[in-house]
Amino acid sequence: MEKLRIVQMDLGRQKETLAEIVHFFDFAKKYGYNAIALNLEDRVKTKTYPYASDEESYSESEVREIVEAAFERGLELIPVISNFAHADRFLAHEELAHLSELREGDGFHSAAVKVTACPLLPESQAFYDAYFAEVAALFSHSKYFHAGLDEDFDIGSCSLCKKDVQENGGIGHLFLSHIKRTNAVLNALGKEMMIWDDMLVFCPEIIPEIPKNVILCTWCYDYVDLYPRAPMANSRQMDTFAVYEKNGLRYLPAVWCNFTHNVDTFTKYADRYNPIGYYNTVWGMSSEQLLFVYPLIAYAGMLWSGRLTNDPQERMKAVVREVIGAQDPMDISVLARAVDKPYLNRGMIYLLGDHIVRRNPNFEDEYKEVCLLFELFPLLKIDNDFVRALRFRVERAKLLYEAVIEAERLIDHQGGLYKAEPKEIAQRLYSIREDILRQYEEQCALWRRYRGGIPQGYLDTEHTGVLTAIDRLIERAEKASFEDHGLLFMQLLLPEKTVWINVRVTVEYADGEKESFSPTSYKPLAGPCYNIMDKGPYFYIDTRLIEKKEPKRITVSVSGAGNACLQYAFCICGGTKYLPALVMPFGKDHYGCENLLAIDTRFAVLGNPDMAAGMTDERVRKAESGVVIELAKA
Repeated sequence: MEKLRIVQMDLGRQKETLAEIVHFFDFAKKYGYNAIALNLEDRVKTKTYPYASDEESYSESEVREIVEAAFERGLELIPVISNFAHADRFLAHEELAHLSELREGDGFHSAAVKVTACPLLPESQAFYDAYFAEVAALFSHSKYFHAGLDEDFDIGSCSLCKKDVQENGGIGHLFLSHIKRTNAVLNALGKEMMIWDDMLVFCPEIIPEIPKNVILCTWCYDYVDLYPRAPMANSRQMDTFAVYEKNGLRYLPAVWCNFTHNVDTFTKYADRYNPIGYYNTVWGMSSEQLLFVYPLIAYAGMLWSGRLTNDPQERMKAVVREVIGAQDPMDISVLARAVDKPYLNRGMIYLLGDHIVRRNPNFEDEYKEVCLLFELFPLLKIDNDFVRALRFRVERAKLLYEAVIEAERLIDHQGGLYKAEPKEIAQRLYSIREDILRQYEEQCALWRRYRGGIPQGYLDTEHTGVLTAIDRLIERAEKASFEDHGLLFMQLLLPEKTVWINVRVTVEYADGEKESFSPTSYKPLAGPCYNIMDKGPYFYIDTRLIEKKEPKRITVSVSGAGNACLQYAFCICGGTKYLPALVMPFGKDHYGCENLLAIDTRFAVLGNPDMAAGMTDERVRKAESGVVIELAKA
């Protein structure tokens, strides 16, 4: 039996035109895929679910067109709809809000967010059973139905589910029951169920009891050394496929198309075993075109279908020749480098007027690489939509790097660290702003070409957010004077990328006044500060403007899922350093706080190190641990 080679189209986060969907099918078929997973969420409008607007959903007749297009091309088409977490688009409607797991209060998420559907509520079961039946009937040629079930961190929050968890010793019974029930529903509809397997790291004891006809999709968006690292479970290395084979389960490795080192290394691990295929996920693209990732999609498809050389140096060049059509050796070399640069992925950065996360250790090298690519693009002999899309991405990354540099200069000037010319900073920021506006118009033109008639709300929101941040910097630069503020310096270290923590900081001054900063969630960013595929640890050199008066103490507290290492925290105000003189820890989880008295390689650890416990236990997640740092003039 031929192995599945699946590529996902994320219609849940970004609707596409029927023409673009069919083009995606043709592209996937050409480059080695035999199956398409359509991440739908609520995009299919039916009698059971009539609540979504026409512009945000597909009609039943449109879905039939999509299904027939896939069938004509010999592609297996797999609908992906979760009846547990990732139900926010359903639950956003007033008619379905009562199905939420958080209908009675907060869980891992705020009750206002409504992310997870209750698996035990009869009304929830009835809705999804009927909806699944309607969608399954539309996907008449499909053998498989993907029911999601990933990232169900609100599990066990409502009174019904909490009772089940308490009576049965954990979330395992509840999760297994939901798997079995959903599987029975889909089997009765003639479908084989696929699910994501990440929640099994919290209840591995249920693995032997999972029905053998369920297909487990293992996503691991990381560099795989010997074994994959378990997401959201302290990055524990697990020989996952050996466990599944021992229990007679079918499975698929799932990679993230954007990162070739993830594709290469996870495939290498999977090839030691016998998966039923491979799964290439494409997520988001709500503010970018699929053009950006088409070469990366082709890379995995060509690799899995045996069309790429074993030499990693030559693989992307082969893809560039085939997909982009480049023939000139320099063109091929430049475009291969631009395609395979994870830090060119777009993402929001800290560009607030009084807060900057300084450059990570790779900032200089990455910025130089972006500048080099930017200079090389005008020299290319080839010019098509793929090349223009890559040029857009390179230029945007360059602009965001430069905005970070100007923000850093401005804060350093206001804090009295280094003198700068605020008017020159403002002028450079104005220039960056104009280039971003020009790029936005180019992006809108590209949007109209490939997504004509589809709302571009997320693109507009991201664009507005970047402009607002830059405008705040410009306003501050136009009013700034040297040493008009003090500075708070902190360096945090996160052990790995799936730690979810909130850090609250308060500065108390000699006159008794306090200045509190809202909790900041530190995570690796897919943009100029950090690359989400870095292996870590992750350093955040955080600088904040504070009042220009004598600081007496700093309070830093951590809550959430996981811990953070605080390496130092001190202030400079009026040219005077205020360094730690006494540290007083509070809360349950902390050690090494005395290390903050010396600004060196030692650090204080704040928060519960068991991230998995923080994900599933509300008491662990909400508990705050921290340190009060008394300051004295150096």
